[in-house]
Amino acid sequence: MFSPGMLVRGVIECAARVFWVLGVPGDSPEQVLARAYLEELLSAEEAKKAAGRMGGKETGIYKQQLKAYTDMRAEIVGRFGGATKEDVGKGLLCGQTRPKPHEAVIDMYALLEKTGVSTVTSEASKGMYDYLSNVTHPTLYPTRQLTQWVTHPDDPNEVVAQLSLEVSSVEREVVVAMQAYFHVISYVTSFYGWGTEVFDKLQAEWKKVLPGTFR
Repeated sequence: MFSPGMLVRGVIECAARVFWVLGVPGDSPEQVLARAYLEELLSAEEAKKAAGRMGGKETGIYKQQLKAYTDMRAEIVGRFGGATKEDVGKGLLCGQTRPKPHEAVIDMYALLEKTGVSTVTSEASKGMYDYLSNVTHPTLYPTRQLTQWVTHPDDPNEVVAQLSLEVSSVEREVVVAMQAYFHVISYVTSFYGWGTEVFDKLQAEWKKVLPGTFR
């Protein structure tokens, strides 16, 4: 019932992290590098944590992941003057702060709104992300919004819950995910200065399938 919403949230979060790492015009290479390092360290930390919880801290895989994490942290501290293990472990480096998932999403839509390419505003993205998070966690209200109480076909004195899900609702979620994916590909292409031939073909196909969706 809710798998589209979960997937949409995942796509949006991944796109938002890319936007955060690449930053905005005017950011220094040092700032971009710091954000990239913070993402790498978070990945290493999560891998270490998962290995320890699943297999225990005496396993070879945990020790391997622990070494990868400590090596990465040492590399960061050695690369950036003034950086400390404590600050880096908290997601702080070179004046950059690694955002929480919802913060990155809101910042992404604020940037897209500022450039005029998104149909989703920064303010609207807050409510949209709240809804997708409640689908994922989950809480009860999204489920109740998809159901209606109707009279039981075999007993007029009894009512039953009936799923009420329209194709248009799923289409809206798909559009949100496609927009985020579209914009992040455009941003990465621009950031690296790549040719746009392949992207232009993809954009043309998307506009055929979802007319009026992309700016």
